[in-house]
Amino acid sequence: MRRSWVLCSIVVLSSFPLRAHADEPAPSAVAPPLPSVEEATRPPMRELGVVEATVSSVVSAGVLAATFLPTPEHETPQWRGGILFDDAVRDAFHLRSPSDRQLASTASDALVGTLVLAPVLVDAVLMAGLVRGDPELMGRMLLMNLQAHAVSFGLTTIFKKLVGRERPNARACREDPERQSSDPLCESPPDPNASFFSGHTSLAFTSAALMCVQHSEIGLFGQEGDAVMCATGLALATSVGLLRIAADKHYASDVLVGALVGALSGWLVPWLLHFDVADTVGIDGASATIAPMVDEQQIGIQLFGVF
Repeated sequence: MRRSWVLCSIVVLSSFPLRAHADEPAPSAVAPPLPSVEEATRPPMRELGVVEATVSSVVSAGVLAATFLPTPEHETPQWRGGILFDDAVRDAFHLRSPSDRQLASTASDALVGTLVLAPVLVDAVLMAGLVRGDPELMGRMLLMNLQAHAVSFGLTTIFKKLVGRERPNARACREDPERQSSDPLCESPPDPNASFFSGHTSLAFTSAALMCVQHSEIGLFGQEGDAVMCATGLALATSVGLLRIAADKHYASDVLVGALVGALSGWLVPWLLHFDVADTVGIDGASATIAPMVDEQQIGIQLFGVF
C-alpha cells in the first residue's frame, strides 16, 4: 500500500557579502538620538527577496495542505500502552466522566485556535500592520507563522502516520467493559492510533514560541507587555497539553514530545530564516534561503546556507 509522505528538511547555507560602509554623517547642531535598549539589542532582519518569499509561502502552504490528504490508517496499533510515567500521570489526571472528557477536548480545541490566531491577527495584522503601519513587517511576520506551522504540522503528521500509537481512550475502550458501556465514543473512536505525538500541543507551543520570539525581538508592546504576552502564550500552550491528558486523548509522553517539537519549530524557523543570526554572533553577512523539494513521493522545504 502506497504511503503519502510529507518531508520537511533543513540544510544550512550562508554567504559572505561585503558589508557596506555608510558615509560619515554631516555635522549637525543637534546630535541624533541614541537608540533605545530594545533597538540596540534587537537582531537585524535579513533581506528577503520577492522570489524567495513567494516560493517559501507556496511551499509552506503546500506542506500544510498535504497533511490533510487521505492516507492509509493503521488498522491495528503498532504501539500500545504507556512508557515511564505515562500510566501514573494518566491515572492522576484523566477525567472519569465522558461529558467532562468531551468538555476538556473542546476546550483544548478552542485554546489551540486562539493560540494559532493570536500571533497572526494581534501581532502581525493589528500591531505591525495597523498600529505601526508597516506592511513589510506584517508580511514578514505572517510568513514566519506560515513556515513555522508548516514545519511543526508536517512533522506531527509524519510521526502520527509512521508510529501508529494507540490513544489511551482507545485502549480503555478495548480493555474496560465499564468504559465500553458508558462512553459513546467507544463505538467508533476517532483516529484511535494517532496518539504520538500530540498535534494540539505541538501547534500550541509553535504559536507560543512564535509569540515569544516576535515580542522579544521585534518589541511590539514594550518590554513589560511583551513579557506578559510571551508568558501568556506559554501558559495557554501548557494548558492545552494538560487538557489533552485530561480528555484521555494522549499520554504525557505524547504531550511532552509535541511541546518540544512545537517550541523548536516556533523558535528556530524565525531565527534561521528571518533574523540575521550571523550578524548577532559576529559572522559578517551570513544568510539563508529556502527552496521547494518535490518528487514523486515527497514534498517539503529545504533551507540552504554556506559557511
